[in-house]
Amino acid sequence: MASKPKKLSVAKAVAKNRTGLTFGNRLILPFHAHLILVRVAMHYSSAASGGAVISDLSPQSKAASATQTSYGTELYLFKYNDLKEEFGRHKARVLLQVVEIDADIFKLSAHKTLECTFRDDLPEVRFQLADEAK
Repeated sequence: MASKPKKLSVAKAVAKNRTGLTFGNRLILPFHAHLILVRVAMHYSSAASGGAVISDLSPQSKAASATQTSYGTELYLFKYNDLKEEFGRHKARVLLQVVEIDADIFKLSAHKTLECTFRDDLPEVRFQLADEAK
């Protein structure tokens, strides 16, 4: 019998260099968190046409949807067909604004921004705090 997956916080996942996975337009995050918004900035296009800020992550959204699972958090970005192809090789900067599950979502100091680094040769995604990404 398989053991129940251990719930991992954002801080622990980042500290342990845990990676996520991507398949098609689905991003599987190795931690449990409230997703506040997603920012996508395409490096190869102008700021006027290449960026997106997605704050509606509900199941009814046409842009994106986020759900909690036993092993982490899943994010679907419906505008994109293949995240590793479209965001790999530094083609885009993808930032997730998150709050730990047990934190007060109304305290802005609890909000963290994570930068996602996609590969185009593997379905692997790395995460780091945006302040440390520079």
